[in-house]
Amino acid sequence: MTFMGKEPVPEPRVMGVAELNGRVARLLEQRVPDLWIRGEVSRPTRAASGHIYFTLKEADARIDAVLFATDAARLTFRVQEGQAVLARGRVTIYAPQGRYQL
Repeated sequence: MTFMGKEPVPEPRVMGVAELNGRVARLLEQRVPDLWIRGEVSRPTRAASGHIYFTLKEADARIDAVLFATDAARLTFRVQEGQAVLARGRVTIYAPQGRYQL
């Protein structure tokens, strides 16, 4: 505890980056339910795991997106650059990078 004047001031609670990202992820996931979002596919990449990573964008905004392998396997089309899509998902934080994604 530190003192400023006569009143004690409690030490600030210090978090690590991983803890902060985890807390933000839990808040976001609790408050934002599944949603539908439309956008244009940009930079689609299929990983060795079968996941498809891409960006959904419009004229002045973008969000990273991931289609996990189990869902990607059920697609009846190929995810391609410039494709207009309507996607359903939830917003999460990818904690290792501190980035939010769909």
